[in-house]
Amino acid sequence: MSQPCGGRPAAPAVSGSPDQPPRLNYPVAMPPTAFAVCHHDAPDARVRVCPHLDVEHRPGVSLVWAGVSAIAWQRLVHLAGAPLEMAPAGGSEVAAPLAQALGASPMDETTLDPAYWAAWAAPLAGSSAEALQQESRRLFGVDWPLGAPAGAGPDRIALRSGFAMHPRFDPPLARAPFPQSHHGSQVPCFGVWWSPDEPESVWQSRATQALVHFPRYTDAELVDLSDEEIDAAYNRFVVELRAADPGVRVIVATLPAGSTLARTIDRALSLLQEDDAHPRARFSADEGLFMPVIDIACAARSSELADRVIESPSLGRARLGPLDQVIRFRLDDGGAKAPSPSRSFGLMSPPRRFSCAMPFLVLVLARRSKLPVFAAWVENAEVLAKAPASR
Repeated sequence: MSQPCGGRPAAPAVSGSPDQPPRLNYPVAMPPTAFAVCHHDAPDARVRVCPHLDVEHRPGVSLVWAGVSAIAWQRLVHLAGAPLEMAPAGGSEVAAPLAQALGASPMDETTLDPAYWAAWAAPLAGSSAEALQQESRRLFGVDWPLGAPAGAGPDRIALRSGFAMHPRFDPPLARAPFPQSHHGSQVPCFGVWWSPDEPESVWQSRATQALVHFPRYTDAELVDLSDEEIDAAYNRFVVELRAADPGVRVIVATLPAGSTLARTIDRALSLLQEDDAHPRARFSADEGLFMPVIDIACAARSSELADRVIESPSLGRARLGPLDQVIRFRLDDGGAKAPSPSRSFGLMSPPRRFSCAMPFLVLVLARRSKLPVFAAWVENAEVLAKAPASR
């Protein structure tokens, strides 16, 4: 149930578990899709599933990351019964950077509702196989998209993590009636805007779903800005979309890429404001946000930890298998039954009409925090939904 990076169609993700009924509010079931296998270190990859955040940006390459792998690592530590000792892969090499990143992550099992994720640390063989498939079907609606690693012994301890999220918005955001061109593809779009063809109450409700963190300058403040600050005000933005689930925060930002995904995220987080009551924190009726629908279904296997030897009192001397990650994420209007009359959104200009016409960042943060649990740097159409072909 996998294909080379860039492909599509299979079965829908579902929520709930064999002993729990499906959740009605969130997560929201996603359209059917097939998982694209994205090797993060392939030289020609257009989408890289990042094993950690210290991955360098490449021109024309979208980056996808989910923090659930840190929970899989914590479960490995629990399985070991003590802090892990990892033998160097050879010579004087230090412990794998990936292991250091996973061990240092502040994310744990309490960070995010488990309806959105699953994590495993278990031998490749044995009773864990069926549990893996059950959790995969719960999250993604299909069996685990990555098969057994070739040539790996059944005693290898595999680390696997899955993340699936489709934020719901209540009220739903606006949906554009026609697709737009992004990176050479026709894609459906959504956002936050006012239309004279809709009741005023629709706009009043929708406006509460977006919080503008940057820019918040008043006209008087714009006059006193430096050239650099004015450039940022016209070419960057950070907007929070308020999902129905109060346990997550969805951030959309356009800003220059840093040297790594981590640095780009840090820059976006530095622009978040704590004052929701600021007079410029909400869009006025002549402002808004227009962006393409994000649709990500990626699976990746990292070999950085494969065959590394670990030692602990509980496990004795054991070898690790690869790190598997499966990520399903969709960001759209979040429940609209019909499209909304659209408005024209060009490049940013006062008033604040924001359009994701350039590479942009999507973040999901844990409740009331600045702790990322998911990130996507969108630099091509591979991670965008595609509009149906016109007849």
